[in-house]
Amino acid sequence: MVVAGLWRYPVKSLRGESLVEAELTELGIDGDRLVHAIRPSGRVYTARTHKKMLGLQGSLDADGVPRIDGLRWDDPRALEAVRAVTDPDAEL
Repeated sequence: MVVAGLWRYPVKSLRGESLVEAELTELGIDGDRLVHAIRPSGRVYTARTHKKMLGLQGSLDADGVPRIDGLRWDDPRALEAVRAVTDPDAEL
């Protein structure tokens, strides 16, 4: 088997990050899909229906905290960025 590349998506449907190596757990790649943008109904936003989500970069910092375009995921400016490409009532 040949692995052509490894990618992690700390924030679902945002651009991911290329990895040289990854730790696999029972749930998949460690640090993958830790944060989701959700509707008030609880349904998750995806890039399939909101393509501009791919314009935002999801990553993990050195402490394993998810980031959105370099901002901690729980920073109000990160939520503003996500709402700008989804809907005004989106939550993280």
